[in-house]
Amino acid sequence: MTKQASADDQVYLEWAVDILFLKDSTNTVSGVIAAKDAGPFRKTVSLPKNSISKTVCIEIEDQHMPLLRRLNSLEACYEYLMNRARPFSIPPELHFPLELAMGNIDAAHMLRRWHRQRWFDRPLDTYGKESPIYSLVQRLCLLLEADDIAEVPHVLREAEEAAAKELGLSHLWQPTIFPIEHAS
Repeated sequence: MTKQASADDQVYLEWAVDILFLKDSTNTVSGVIAAKDAGPFRKTVSLPKNSISKTVCIEIEDQHMPLLRRLNSLEACYEYLMNRARPFSIPPELHFPLELAMGNIDAAHMLRRWHRQRWFDRPLDTYGKESPIYSLVQRLCLLLEADDIAEVPHVLREAEEAAAKELGLSHLWQPTIFPIEHAS
């Protein structure tokens, strides 16, 4: 889970706030340790290559886990992503299912109107395979257009379960209770 930057022989630790059902690639896992270039909700720390394991454990426990422990519900993740992590930097194909999961139907309709054509015209990921996030977004678009809001949590849970299985976390995974399930 570490990645060495060849130019300066350093290892960069990175965490990213991801929600399981929004897993957007079958090739990467955003999580505790990743790469050099930090995205909008990422923090990187440069370390000498020879001090990785002990320093990584200390860094993760001291710097990353306090925040990650607070993100213990979809509501807490949403609040963090929308209010503290520059929400406009969240790609629309990740933002749309999150708004639906939260029960923010008007925001989901707005995102669907703005981005639907691109989502349906671009079903492949950078590796030329069908992208899981675009498949999810397309299914959710069709449900929203058909005003079949009751089916949205089932589709999200199915995607979440598939992501947990792919990541080898099925034995730890518990289905998320989506706020849309409580919306009237």
